[in-house]
Amino acid sequence: ILPPELDYIFPLSNNTIAVHYNQNMNVETLKTADNYFIKEMQIHPMEVSTIPNKNDYVELIFEQEFDEESLYTLNITDVRNCKDVLLENEIDAPFGIPSKVERNEIIINEILFDPISPGVDYLEIYNNSEKAIDLSKLLIGTIKESFPNPPDTITKEICQDGRLLLPHSYLLISSNNEIVIKQYHACCQPTITDNRCFIETKEFPSFPNSEGRILLCNKSRNIIDEVYYSEKMHYDLLVETKGVSLERIAFNNSSSDKNNWHSASYNVNYGTPGYENSMAMNDIE
Repeated sequence: ILPPELDYIFPLSNNTIAVHYNQNMNVETLKTADNYFIKEMQIHPMEVSTIPNKNDYVELIFEQEFDEESLYTLNITDVRNCKDVLLENEIDAPFGIPSKVERNEIIINEILFDPISPGVDYLEIYNNSEKAIDLSKLLIGTIKESFPNPPDTITKEICQDGRLLLPHSYLLISSNNEIVIKQYHACCQPTITDNRCFIETKEFPSFPNSEGRILLCNKSRNIIDEVYYSEKMHYDLLVETKGVSLERIAFNNSSSDKNNWHSASYNVNYGTPGYENSMAMNDIE
């Protein structure tokens, strides 16, 4: 009886978009081409393809191809779920054709490595480029350097299915996003209108509480960004740092510069998962 919502969309090719919903949908409305519209190109799909016994998914095939250098908006209207409940609001879902990611185009932006129980570690990344990036091509990891063993690198997938991170967008990664949202009031932020800036993975790597190294790399293990963090990087006058995230100050300053990191502000409950950092000093045109 709850209105259906868009889960996410992902371009399968230069002219095909996969649309994922959070519920089983009314198949007739699901495959009605007039319910889908690309605003920038003023076109409907020429074909809508469904999969038998998978009523939360549809593929939209367009006659014209999308340009890798551009961003588009898929407008969705009049789609109903299997109980014939209509979308609460029409949906405008931005997307782009994903490009290969280069070093420092995706950066580590915020780290929570010593959470308050029952909290969880989290990592926020930021797309500091003009590209749409496929998150399934990226890995996050840690390097453990416990004496006397040699450094041991552990990497985990962010997601298995194709998911987009759009230009100048934030993504929060954790093993339990519901806990993160509740503890840091993320759902109250005006920049967060849906769950597209959060992704949950059961394979989240463990962050040591005192210090560690975090990697962001591609499937070939080429490093995109890395950060060495330490509890000593927190603000000196903080009596308690448990539950306090480390925030990046400037996107274009080095991740390895300790002066580019600061404890999150008390005014945001010591964490800004999924939106602009409380300590940010960036000029985005």
